[in-house]
Amino acid sequence: MKKYRIYMAQKGSTFWQPSNIIRNKITKWEGSTMATNASMGAKAREVASITPNWNTFTPAQKDSLFSYYYSVSPNTYQSTIVPLAQQVGTDDNAIQNIADNMTAGASRFRGLKIRRNEEQQMFLHGYQLQQYKPPIDVTTLGKPEIINDIK
Repeated sequence: MKKYRIYMAQKGSTFWQPSNIIRNKITKWEGSTMATNASMGAKAREVASITPNWNTFTPAQKDSLFSYYYSVSPNTYQSTIVPLAQQVGTDDNAIQNIADNMTAGASRFRGLKIRRNEEQQMFLHGYQLQQYKPPIDVTTLGKPEIINDIK
């Protein structure tokens, strides 16, 4: 089973790093088009510094916002997410409104729509790792039957 490291800030610290879960997903989504000059660490510091109420978000929500920020222009993020993040704590619908605005819009790109859907689900429901399925226990299967129907 694959283990993931989730970086947590120490109490009173502003340090935050995206988890390996989202780093791996971004690498998979971006593939060969991944911006080689866009350091994930630098982008993480940027998104944490411009997002109001950053410390009120869960680790999964932070990762989701980071992924969205990583793939849109800073202007898009600041015009769509930042005003909604300012309402967190005062508006009961703020979290849902943020998720609703993390969309691919009218994009015709299937991959982008899949990515935005995963970001929304992570933002609303946290990490949903696949459940572990144990291998088949062959000792409980019994012996194979031999069928003699050849005449």
